[in-house]
Amino acid sequence: MFTVRLEASDRPALLAHLLALGNEDRRLRFGFVARDSSIKRYVQDMDFDRDAVFGVHSTGGEGRQFDGITHLALTKQQAEIGVSVLEHARGQGIGTALVSRAAVHARNLGIDMLYMQCLSENGAIMRIARALGMTVVTTGRDSQATLAFPGERALRVPQMRVADPIALCDAALCDTPSASAQTQSPQPLAGHAGATQNTV
Repeated sequence: MFTVRLEASDRPALLAHLLALGNEDRRLRFGFVARDSSIKRYVQDMDFDRDAVFGVHSTGGEGRQFDGITHLALTKQQAEIGVSVLEHARGQGIGTALVSRAAVHARNLGIDMLYMQCLSENGAIMRIARALGMTVVTTGRDSQATLAFPGERALRVPQMRVADPIALCDAALCDTPSASAQTQSPQPLAGHAGATQNTV
């Protein structure tokens, strides 16, 4: 399985991927059930020059389609990951491959701290975070995972193999626990990884 870096021209494919998420998956990805209009605004406001977006191509799909997407929102010294994998593609290690790719990219940029936020019930993201050596802190319904890159310490990602500068391979099992969804009127923030939640 290979990850590729998306460009601004891939906005339609990114939008199609996120709109394909069901209500429960949108709740896990954005922290609430994001409406189509808010997802469109989030994609339109994404800065591909500043941030990095990686994807795993859909198997059997035609053209530029993605089963999994990760958005790495960058600031001067920190990076935030948001990741989603379509339901039919789970259990194949796509989520771990995407987070691994984002972590390597952040480290190579000299970022000091990498973090992800998710609902505490999201066991798949919690497993990925711990597998990558991230520190997970849970407060009520919310959890945050962080990974510091002190000095010149090399980043070590389990089961990762570099195919080329923008392609990695990884393997792991992921699933998404079910939970009741509550519809809200979302306001995704430009420059953040989709309200900082995740679904894989």
